[in-house]
Amino acid sequence: MSKRESKAIYFQKLNDYLNTYQSIFIVNVDNVSSNQMHQIRQSLRGEATVLMGKNTMVRRALKGLISSRPEFEKLLAHVKGNIGFVFTNGDLKDIPLGIPTKIARGTIEIVSDVPLVTAGEKVGPSEAALLNMLNISPFTYGMSVVQVYDHGAIFSPAVLDVEESQLVANLMAAIREVASISLAVGYPTVASVPHSIIN
Repeated sequence: MSKRESKAIYFQKLNDYLNTYQSIFIVNVDNVSSNQMHQIRQSLRGEATVLMGKNTMVRRALKGLISSRPEFEKLLAHVKGNIGFVFTNGDLKDIPLGIPTKIARGTIEIVSDVPLVTAGEKVGPSEAALLNMLNISPFTYGMSVVQVYDHGAIFSPAVLDVEESQLVANLMAAIREVASISLAVGYPTVASVPHSIIN
């Protein structure tokens, strides 16, 4: 297969995925081994599809699609570095990205929690030796979500961590603010009318 044919197949595959799936995770894959990628693809099978490719090819394919679907222009700014795409139609919170990172227990059982290393601290030789005996790696490599594309909107993956109860609490706080400002100014609004009637 020539380069031209493989590029045409890649463009067609990206086009099909963009038309088939409504949501896309833009993931950083620095320091992810091929074995880890294989495990990630297996864990996502049936729920999502992973597509990797050169940034220049991805940009060229996206630019070709912008004329018919201008919302894809938002993706162009995020095609930089060692990234890939995870396409899905499922609930964005339910897609497992990365490999499960459970700490494997060694033969030594520690009775109480002992902090060996804190985040950002340099791991010394004695800490490294103890962690090695316990079969604990003080760091993990894997895919990390950089941006999320969902139905034409691009947002930070931190948005997925917001719970519905937190959104409702924020909305209620905003409504209380509107009601208090409306009552102070003497301007009736939907939020302030119940308070005006009670008074």
